[in-house]
Amino acid sequence: MESSHSRLPNSNHSASELAVIETSERTLHLSIEALLEHRPSIRHLKLDPIKRWSISTLPTELIQEIFSWMEPASIAFYRLLSRHVNAALSFASNESSHFARLCLSRHCPKPTLSETRSYFPSKTDIEFLGWPRAFQDVYARFYLRHLLRICWSQQLQFPSRLTPSFGILKQLTSLQLCSCFLYGPFPVELTNLTSLETLVLDDNMLDGPLPSSIGDLRSLVELSVNENRFSGPIPTGLSMLSNLIYLNLGNNEFTGNIPAQLGQLKQLQELHLYVNHLAGPVPVDLCSLINLQKLDIHDNALSGTIPHEIHALRKLNGLNLTCNNLSGSIPATISLLSDLKYLLADRNAFTGRIPPEIGQLLQLRHLHLRENQLSGEIPVEIGRLENLWGLLLSSNRLVGIVPVELRSMRCIIQCDLRDNAGLKCDFMFDGLEL
Repeated sequence: MESSHSRLPNSNHSASELAVIETSERTLHLSIEALLEHRPSIRHLKLDPIKRWSISTLPTELIQEIFSWMEPASIAFYRLLSRHVNAALSFASNESSHFARLCLSRHCPKPTLSETRSYFPSKTDIEFLGWPRAFQDVYARFYLRHLLRICWSQQLQFPSRLTPSFGILKQLTSLQLCSCFLYGPFPVELTNLTSLETLVLDDNMLDGPLPSSIGDLRSLVELSVNENRFSGPIPTGLSMLSNLIYLNLGNNEFTGNIPAQLGQLKQLQELHLYVNHLAGPVPVDLCSLINLQKLDIHDNALSGTIPHEIHALRKLNGLNLTCNNLSGSIPATISLLSDLKYLLADRNAFTGRIPPEIGQLLQLRHLHLRENQLSGEIPVEIGRLENLWGLLLSSNRLVGIVPVELRSMRCIIQCDLRDNAGLKCDFMFDGLEL
């Protein structure tokens, strides 16, 4: 047996771990004898009979031959056997790629190169995320390189890091890893995937900042990292993604202002920045997004007013401003958004009257203005909104008589007018709360 002095010192080993190491050493001695007897390719290795059973005297080639039969996930543990084994299997050495290829060739089936899409990861695909980095790189280079699309959402059930090895797959056009228990930072190596069109990492535990080099993904059409723990400012490099149609950074911990540079994304159709810690005004530059259909920035700490230039977003069908610190009046120019189906602005500090021009939004289904400081009367023009399902105006400072025209709205399901002390109603209808 190898002396205790040649083992890697580690006071953290438990008694059970030391027992496993001792058992592994004995197993290795038997493996050495069997390999020397039955594998012609290594019979040229001459070992001194007296030292034959000492791991510390084995040639590197033999150690790699032995350990190539071990499961890749266990290699890091077996490196604790001795300094010599650790050096022979060092992933920083020039031999690491050779050893990793040798090991994986004995544990991984050959890939089907004609398959360019992977929707259901194999057993080794799942294990790959838990391997040492050198093994991940080799696996990506030789077993995944033929893939154009990797869509493993909800298929991985054990926590693992988002490996930088995906950055090797330069041909990849789609990487979708939703709900895969991924944690750790966003690997900057992923920004090498210049052919990538779709990157979706929703519902994981990824943290830290998004790298500014994310702007190098010039082919990107869809970027979604919803429900993670990303923090820091939103990188201005996103403005370089000129082909981007969908951007979702919601449910994270981003701070700072909304970058005005996002107004350069002329192809953008959906922008979701909800549930972060964003502050400052809504940039007027966002009103340059002439193809924008949905703008969702609810649950932040945004302040200032709604830009009057919002009328330029003629394709907008959804606007959610709920739970911010926005103030001022609701601009009458919002009536020019003829495709608008929902206008949600609850829990802000809006003042002034509800603009009667809102009655021109004939596609509107939801008008939610609860818990603001709106005053004056409810415009009779709201009665024209025949497609309206929800009219929520509670907890404001509205006064006067509720317009009888509201009774003719055939689709109304909920009409909440509570907590407006000066408001009176001479009639009732289904869904009215007063």
